Amino acid sequence: MSKPAKIFLLGVVVGVIVLMVGYVLDKRQQDSLESLVAKCKTETMEAPKGPWQKYQEAPLVCEPSELVIYPDIIGVQKEIRQSYLGRGYYFFWSQLLAMALLGVFALPYAWYFLLRRVRELVKAITGK
Repeated sequence: MSKPAKIFLLGVVVGVIVLMVGYVLDKRQQDSLESLVAKCKTETMEAPKGPWQKYQEAPLVCEPSELVIYPDIIGVQKEIRQSYLGRGYYFFWSQLLAMALLGVFALPYAWYFLLRRVRELVKAITGK
């Protein structure tokens, strides 16, 4: 196997590793969001009974998509909102980085491929 092909395969391996790391980080962030939502629902269920009946009629909002529109929340709802807004960035940036690395590692292979085609074209034109 030629050196440019080895460099290209190394780029593929590095790109796959970068994608896997980005996916794992994104999955961990998603699990964190799910645990925060579960914690919020638990806090809603553990609300005091009795004179706090008004609180039971309007429990905590625990859906991340609904919390996005409220900028001035506190506690677990704020954590849910921040986690929801920050999700997906790791995988997105890992995809971009993997594609850039693959492009950089593919340059030597593309260059030598192009040189071989030019050499073939020169031989065809000169009749050799």
